[in-house]
Amino acid sequence: MHFGADKLPFLGCEVSKDGISPSKEKVEALVNYPQPQDVSALRRFLAMLNFYRRFIPNAAEMQRILYGLVKGKKKRYKTTTDWGEAAVQAFQTCKNSIAQAALLAHLNSDAKLSLVVDASNTGIAGTLQQTYLKNT
Repeated sequence: MHFGADKLPFLGCEVSKDGISPSKEKVEALVNYPQPQDVSALRRFLAMLNFYRRFIPNAAEMQRILYGLVKGKKKRYKTTTDWGEAAVQAFQTCKNSIAQAALLAHLNSDAKLSLVVDASNTGIAGTLQQTYLKNT
C-alpha cells in the first residue's frame, strides 16, 4: 500500500495527480538496450517499445524501418540482422523518443474534447485530445 504517495507504479507506468507516464526504470532499460544482433532480440526490443507507443508521437513511422528487418521472419529466428545506416538511425530515434515520452493527462470532464484521425498508405491513427488550460 502507498498511502499519501505523489506517484504510484502501475503496470510499468507511473500514475500521478497530473497523469500517467512510463516508469523511469522501464525507460532506462529501453534507452540502454544494446543494438540487437538477431531478429529475436529486435522483436523483443520492438515489443517492449510498443507497450509504450501511446506516449510516443508518430511511433509507427519511427519503427517502420525496424519492422522491415523482422517482416516475414520467424519469431525465434536467430540469424543476424543486417543493420544499414537508416536502421541504426531508426533504432536511436526510437530510444530517444521513449526518453522524451509525453505525460498523458487524466481526462478533465470540463475540458473541450476533440477527436483527431489520420490515415496514409502506410498507417492509420487517431487520438482523443482535450484542451489543457494550466490554471483550470
